Amino acid sequence: SSVVCVILAGCSASTSEEVPAVPGRVDPVLPSALARDTVVSVGSQVWEQPLGASVTDSIQIQHTATAYQVVAALADGSGYRVVTGQLADGAILGSFNATPDVAWPVFAETGGGLLSFGVLGGSDASANRVVAFLPDGQQRWSVSARDLGALQDSTLATEFAMSDRVVVRANPLQPNPYRYAPMWVLDAATGQVVIGRMSMSDAS
Repeated sequence: SSVVCVILAGCSASTSEEVPAVPGRVDPVLPSALARDTVVSVGSQVWEQPLGASVTDSIQIQHTATAYQVVAALADGSGYRVVTGQLADGAILGSFNATPDVAWPVFAETGGGLLSFGVLGGSDASANRVVAFLPDGQQRWSVSARDLGALQDSTLATEFAMSDRVVVRANPLQPNPYRYAPMWVLDAATGQVVIGRMSMSDAS
C-alpha cells in the first residue's frame, strides 16, 4: 500500500575560496540558492501514513500550516485518491476517490475548513463547474461556467487558492494567448464571485 512520509532534513555547506574573474579586482558576492558543494543529509522520519489504495507515481502533495493533502492517480486508471490529514502527526482527516473527469485540485484552509477546489469537466457550460470538496469528498459548493459567464467552449481551471480566495481561469478551446484568458476570484468558503471576469492583461 502506498504511503506518504514526512522527513526532517538538514543542509550543510563546505566553503571554498572564490577566485576573482579579473586579478587584483574584488568581484561582488552574488546570492545563490545553494552554496557550492552543498551536502544534503537525510533526517529522521517523523511519521508515515498509508494512502489506503494502490496508486501510481503520479502524485501531487500540497499543505497548509496545519494540514496536508495528497492526490495520487489510482493504479487501475479509475481516477484519483485524495487524502487529507494533519501535518503534525499524519492522522487522516478524510479521503475519497475522484473520477478521471475531476482535474487535479488546489488545496487551502479557509473559513469553511479544509477545502479542495477541483473542476468537473463536461460537454456544456452547466456541467463544466468548479467544485469545493470537503476532506471526505462531500461538496461544499459548486459554480458552473455558465454561472461565471464563461464562453460555451471554455474549460475551467483552478489556478491557486488561499485562506479566503480561489482563482479560476477559463481556457477557451480556440487559440488564445494565455494572458487574455478570463479569470475570476471566488470566495473560497462560499463560491461567490468576489472579482468578476478579468484577464492577466487587465492587470498590466
